[in-house]
Amino acid sequence: MLTAAYGDALPILDSYLTRHPADADALFAAVLSQYQVASTTGAELSTADRAKLRKYGKAYKGPQQPLLAKYLSSLGVNR
Repeated sequence: MLTAAYGDALPILDSYLTRHPADADALFAAVLSQYQVASTTGAELSTADRAKLRKYGKAYKGPQQPLLAKYLSSLGVNR
């Protein structure tokens, strides 16, 4: 995982996920990156970002579902 470059990772992960929408590791990394950016900057998520994260949360089928759900919940996104 990138160290403190979460904001730089977001567009790369979003682009990758348009081509590989079921990649559990990339889905988790995208949610984690958005969480890190939002918690560090205090920035509000846009409606489009919330919808994208909701889609990522629904698509994620990996072993970290409880943790992903906590990240999404703290961002105000309901799965």
